[in-house]
Amino acid sequence: MRRAQMPETDRIVYLVDDNEALCASLSFMLAAEGYRVERFQSAESFLQAHVRTDLCGCLILDVRMDGMSGLELQRILAGQGFALPIIFLTGHGDIDMAVEAMHRGAFDFKLKPVDAEVLMPAVARAMAARQETLLGVRLRASEEDLRRAASLTERESEIMRAVARGATSRVIAERLGISKKTVEHHRASAAAKIGTSVPADIAAFFARVNAAGSR
Repeated sequence: MRRAQMPETDRIVYLVDDNEALCASLSFMLAAEGYRVERFQSAESFLQAHVRTDLCGCLILDVRMDGMSGLELQRILAGQGFALPIIFLTGHGDIDMAVEAMHRGAFDFKLKPVDAEVLMPAVARAMAARQETLLGVRLRASEEDLRRAASLTERESEIMRAVARGATSRVIAERLGISKKTVEHHRASAAAKIGTSVPADIAAFFARVNAAGSR
């Protein structure tokens, strides 16, 4: 099975550093490599932004900032289940803090000032690690969809696929030559197996099943 690659525009880097000049320089550097960049000049502003974390991305975070430190932000994010890899930027005097960050699950740390030859490979590795995680989540979801689809009887599958196409129970009953009550019984049983009775969600379920089965 050939693994899907994340489109360039889906790769995002969140950059948190209170040094405006450094932020501008790193943003230019990252954008030149095709990354989408969102900049924050404090840990507090990053928390308030409620950024998306369900995508392929990483967080570049300064260890020492005015107000909340990078380590404090890391601890809060860990408690929130933040899943993106974190790359810390640190000065020579903050090595101990960087080591602590690594022990707490940081992906990498780089000494400032940092140039493209040093930072870009770390970002690429972080993106690759995140992509592997996302693909694993999607694969497990696909396997669950296939398992649920396999649990349906032939009649349940036939009826639910008709529901996904917008057919009502009355129309389905007429097409299959069975009673509406029987159709409703099959629909209820199938809904319990696949976890939804909403037509739009049923359509999405079978779309995922079809896609997973074709790989």
